[in-house]
Amino acid sequence: PLVMTAAEAPSSSCCNKKYASCCPEKTADDENDAAHYHASKRQHEGMLREKGLPLVQDAELRGAIVLVRVDHNVVRRCAVVDSFRIDATIGTLFSIVERGGRPVIMTHVGRPKDKSGHIHASPETDVEPVVAYLERKLHIKLHVPQLTCTEGVGIVDIDTSINRALRELKAHKVGGIYLPNTRWFAGEQAGG
Repeated sequence: PLVMTAAEAPSSSCCNKKYASCCPEKTADDENDAAHYHASKRQHEGMLREKGLPLVQDAELRGAIVLVRVDHNVVRRCAVVDSFRIDATIGTLFSIVERGGRPVIMTHVGRPKDKSGHIHASPETDVEPVVAYLERKLHIKLHVPQLTCTEGVGIVDIDTSINRALRELKAHKVGGIYLPNTRWFAGEQAGG
């Protein structure tokens, strides 16, 4: 298995935690924060290499479908409120495609599960605003599978339509596949 380290999102130990908030404006400390984040990322990659764990940067990706878990939890009121976390992953996505890999991207958005444990898929927790942002930024077409989501239960399985999407991905008819919000899947969170 590959360890994805290149640019998912700022770690909780990094000073970039402020980007998790709904702040559309950057501060004067952004350059220092970005430098600190990249230094932390290099240190983390070094630790993984020392432990002998494989990194996506070292993998042969030609013809491979690469599942990439990212932190694109930046949607509020059906809009991207801060693109920092998305932008931080573009280098990784570009690297995968440049080296011949085909990305299947997954993230969670918000908390669609209520206190009683029922999952409510809604536009407020949809990945569509992130997909639209990436399509505009990268000038590519991303496919979002339309899976059956039962109200209160969520998505319980992936139907065979994903096979057609994977064939289109391999044939370069789409730039990538962006899966629905992972928290829409029954069982995604503990106790679910």
